[in-house]
Amino acid sequence: MIVKYIRNNKRIPSGVVVVMRNDNNEIKFGWSLHRKDDGHFIKSRGLNIAIGRAKNGTDELMPMTVARVLQDSNFIDRCKKYFKQNNLM
Repeated sequence: MIVKYIRNNKRIPSGVVVVMRNDNNEIKFGWSLHRKDDGHFIKSRGLNIAIGRAKNGTDELMPMTVARVLQDSNFIDRCKKYFKQNNLM
């Protein structure tokens, strides 16, 4: 499983993206972002939410912050190397 924390301008974690294989050996991703009115981001809680979304899917729209991470060529190259697969999504 690959874990990438999303950080704000002050380098404080504000979200997380995970990429992992599910029970059917498919590569899936999940994400969690902190709500601005909800205090600070709790890494363990965010990681659990992101893993749950990767395993079960979600109907929620993906925020642009998460989309930017998934479009980052360095992150995609890291995933390809980790999963030894050229086509990820």
